[in-house]
Amino acid sequence: MRKHLRGPTAALTIPVLVALMLVVGLPQRADAAIVYYGISESSATFYSGPNQYTFHWRFSVAFNTSTNQVRYRAHLWCTRNGSNTPCNFRNDGAYLFYKDCAPSDFSLACERTINTYGRRDFPGCPDYCNISNAFYDGTWHPNNHVSYRSVSYTLQARFLAINHLTNTYSGCSNWVTSSNVEYYPGTCPASH
Repeated sequence: MRKHLRGPTAALTIPVLVALMLVVGLPQRADAAIVYYGISESSATFYSGPNQYTFHWRFSVAFNTSTNQVRYRAHLWCTRNGSNTPCNFRNDGAYLFYKDCAPSDFSLACERTINTYGRRDFPGCPDYCNISNAFYDGTWHPNNHVSYRSVSYTLQARFLAINHLTNTYSGCSNWVTSSNVEYYPGTCPASH
């Protein structure tokens, strides 16, 4: 037996369905305008009994192509035997480095242009507690320099399942431009 929508029900249902399709089916313009360049990833692993615990960190520089702005970006997460597991996170000494020369230029003249936005210590608990993934976004700044690099000097995680506090680590992205020209000099988190 077929049921047809008629009267006020049809008049209300069809616009609601069209609105839902538009909201679910189309990407949000603000998210589509943000790109992440200079991605660099590291991790530290330890074992407890048969279990492997890994603290991961990934750094990048976020560019908003619609507003021509740039910001620091870090992603920290914990895994147990390859699957996400809850941790408490710490991310202190965060900077967005910038310089007015190419990512691979480390001449004395270039070094003199290096400066930072920051220092920023991101909040710990309760904001970044009992979660498996932590995303840290810095303040947006005008994209008026040539190269950028996201850096943090103090990264740490506490694995809740076994109440284990990791060592303290540092992390950084590659030096990168807004057109995705990048260079990783092999030192992290030093300014160059």
